[in-house]
Amino acid sequence: MKAHDRSFDAERYRLEADLGARLAGIFSRCPELCGFLVEEREVTPRDAEGDGVELELFVAGVDVYPALGSEHSKRLVAQISAALGELLKDDPQIADLLAGRTFARTLH
Repeated sequence: MKAHDRSFDAERYRLEADLGARLAGIFSRCPELCGFLVEEREVTPRDAEGDGVELELFVAGVDVYPALGSEHSKRLVAQISAALGELLKDDPQIADLLAGRTFARTLH
């Protein structure tokens, strides 16, 4: 194994560990949350010239038990989005680990 591969693996491990810790915080603050899906979509920035397109992450689905009312569901999605936004602000590389993944509560 090359030294570059080991450093990539170590960085990936660090990012996954940080993500895991943040997710544990989300799930502990939201006991009704069973899981959620993060997706990526194309958006056109307001100041884009020509065919400027960017990708953004968004919470595409949330699974809860027991069922929540509409307002509570919106607040939950906002909490998840804020926590992920803080994580991305701290470490933008983590975006590669979020897109297209489903995150579920771990039961022991």
